[in-house]
Amino acid sequence: LALPVILLHWLLTKRAGPTQFVASMLSAYASFLLLMPLFDFVVFRQFLNPIARVWTMLSLGGKLTFANVTHEAASRPWDWILRPEIMAYWYEPHYIAAISFTIWALIIPSTVYMAFKAVKGSAAALFGIAWFASTYLFWIPVSIITDRISFIYYFYPTVGAICIGLGLGLNQLINVWTIKRTGKLRWIAILAVSGYLLLHVGVFVILSPVSTWWVMPFPP
Repeated sequence: LALPVILLHWLLTKRAGPTQFVASMLSAYASFLLLMPLFDFVVFRQFLNPIARVWTMLSLGGKLTFANVTHEAASRPWDWILRPEIMAYWYEPHYIAAISFTIWALIIPSTVYMAFKAVKGSAAALFGIAWFASTYLFWIPVSIITDRISFIYYFYPTVGAICIGLGLGLNQLINVWTIKRTGKLRWIAILAVSGYLLLHVGVFVILSPVSTWWVMPFPP
């Protein structure tokens, strides 16, 4: 999914050096296919055909549709941003798949803000929008056309794009605090930034293994 992000960003910018760019894109795909047998050998102790492996992954995934598969954690791409999704894994130890709630709540606002900043000429915002479009918006037509089953963890490659938008927004608030030497707006900005970061750390602790330290039985 990284290569479509790079391609879209290149198409939206200067599009300089097309020959070198195309060569680098093709070399990435070639490296993927050439290195796959080596990594497979480490896992399976035998060399496997990379083309057959890719075809197997694509064909098996294409057969899993909402029409013929039932799964309690299955969801559509638009569900990932409209409601908090939590997927619990059945095997031990019990992990859960979820977007940090402090990030999920600001997916739409941060995306709108990135689009605004991209129009204003921000290179970081433009890359963030390209990232969001290539790793998330891509799934909406795929889901509608193929009816392919999907899960919340499909959104994970997009989290970095949302974090770019959040970083740009937090930086804007910090600039307000540094520029405004007096007035209530200055303190509102710094309280908003510090409060959000503290809340995010709290959510991280709750969702991470750190929160199990005080409930796990310790040996005598």
